[in-house]
Amino acid sequence: MKISILGAADTGKTSLAEELAQYFQSRACATSILPDLLRDWFRREGRVPDIVELSNLAAQQLHQFKEAGSARVIIADSTALTSAVYGNLLWGNTSIYGQAVAHQRCYDLTLLTGLDLPWSGDSQQEQHRLQTDTRLRAALQDAGIAYGVVYGSGPQRMANALRLISPQDTPPTRWTGLCEKCSDPDCEFRLFTALRDSKAAAHPVP
Repeated sequence: MKISILGAADTGKTSLAEELAQYFQSRACATSILPDLLRDWFRREGRVPDIVELSNLAAQQLHQFKEAGSARVIIADSTALTSAVYGNLLWGNTSIYGQAVAHQRCYDLTLLTGLDLPWSGDSQQEQHRLQTDTRLRAALQDAGIAYGVVYGSGPQRMANALRLISPQDTPPTRWTGLCEKCSDPDCEFRLFTALRDSKAAAHPVP
């Protein structure tokens, strides 16, 4: 199983990736986590990457995915699609999107971390988070890639992620926060599962 986790800054991607890895490892599944190379780059360099550097990061993300191919479960803490979105957001450049979308299609499941966690940044940073979230959703929708949005805090966030990975009879717990588009995760849950089921029907396993 190959799972990608996308999301804007400070939406709990890394924590969720680590918790999911522990969950699968506790069930004797060989699991590999692919680190968020863009976040690591920001921390290391302390500046905004230019479009060439973003393109190189996207290529590295694809390479690390290929290197992890033997693991039974692969969990990506961000993918090349995030680099593509940043290239568009920061530089108005869309040259990475083709490669990034092709990479994204390699994953069985895509989870997007919601914006409901506490936030203490300034208004400019908040606007950047909103724009990143909006463009990630748009990129996935334009590419026809199904995704589920993970809301909740603490154990509930993990439980909702697992419910999206392995749907059950009951919908995830309703999120009671505010969202710039829709405050009903049940709606997104139904959309995600419907898209995934239709995709599976269109591409049956031989």
